[in-house]
Amino acid sequence: DAEQERAEGRHWVAIGTGAWDSRRRRWQVRVDRVVRVHPDDVRGRAEKLDKERFDKVAAAVRRHT
Repeated sequence: DAEQERAEGRHWVAIGTGAWDSRRRRWQVRVDRVVRVHPDDVRGRAEKLDKERFDKVAAAVRRHT
């Protein structure tokens, strides 16, 4: 649960649904750990976040890294 995640130092931001998921599930982004992946190593479908969601995630990453 959210309280346990915070206690373990893991922080998440809800970003809702988007074109990246055909089943329209609600998604969250972990913002306390950044993993860099070369674009050639990404398989599957990739979508970019709209500016509002991107700014929300970026602000949270700055707070938690």
